[in-house]
Amino acid sequence: MPVTEKASKITVDLGDRALYRALKLAAVEEDMTVREVVIEAVQYWLDHREEIEDQLASEKADRVETTRDGAQR
Repeated sequence: MPVTEKASKITVDLGDRALYRALKLAAVEEDMTVREVVIEAVQYWLDHREEIEDQLASEKADRVETTRDGAQR
C-alpha cells in the first residue's frame, strides 16, 4: 500500500477584514481559490526571500540616507 501525503492545514488570522476581502476579490479576478493564492504567495516567498530581504534592506538604507542628508534621491 503506497504512502500518501496528508494535507497540511493552517489557520491564519489576517487581522483585517478589508485585507481578506481584497484577497478574495483578487482570487476571483485571477480565477483562483484563496487557497491557491496563498499557496502561490508562500511558495514565491520561499523561492525569493533572499532577494526580497536584499531589496527591503536596500530600500531601508535609501530611506536612512535620505533622512540623514535631508535630500530626496
